Amino acid sequence: MISRRHVWPLIFASLLALLPTMQRGYVGGVDSVEKVTSARLPGEVAGVASVDKQRTGGWMANTYGADSWAERTYQVPGKGDVGLFVARGFDMKKLYHHPELGVLRGRTFAPADTMALSDKPDQIVHVLQSASSQESAVYALIHDGRWVDNPYALQLSSAVTTLWTGPKPLTLVFAYGPVLANGQPSPFTAELLRTAVRTLSPAQSERH
Repeated sequence: MISRRHVWPLIFASLLALLPTMQRGYVGGVDSVEKVTSARLPGEVAGVASVDKQRTGGWMANTYGADSWAERTYQVPGKGDVGLFVARGFDMKKLYHHPELGVLRGRTFAPADTMALSDKPDQIVHVLQSASSQESAVYALIHDGRWVDNPYALQLSSAVTTLWTGPKPLTLVFAYGPVLANGQPSPFTAELLRTAVRTLSPAQSERH
């Protein structure tokens, strides 16, 4: 027989445990998420055209745990090819934890620096620099319409908020190649990331 003093704590614990089941199974579950496709990536940025690039589907799904992804290559005059890889999914850790181990696996980088794009303090990017400028990378993490500076904190907070709101996907926007100028994202790289985020998430143009 349960003591009366334990009844309310047990009821509260049971209701808390039922929240995810109710929210996902009866209230509406996971929101419909628009897929990332090559056609949704910017075909041209700052006058630089791009071409589609294909990768093996099974390998990409396993590496990034992504529901959808796409990739394009931009030939920047006087610089070389800049790649843009975008993946979106609900497995946050696979998307934010060393994303270079996917499209740039086998290459060595210094620990990532976090910085804001010029004149936009809320547009946070993560910079990976190597001895070769041709192997550098700059990427943004977008969650619920916002640029993420600390994905670890995001994942911890999401563990609580998703009990009520349901899970929201994380989008990785990853530019690589000759993307740096004096250790900072080049003007083209900054425009490429901003354009890609705006194209994939139209609400961005309203928030920033």
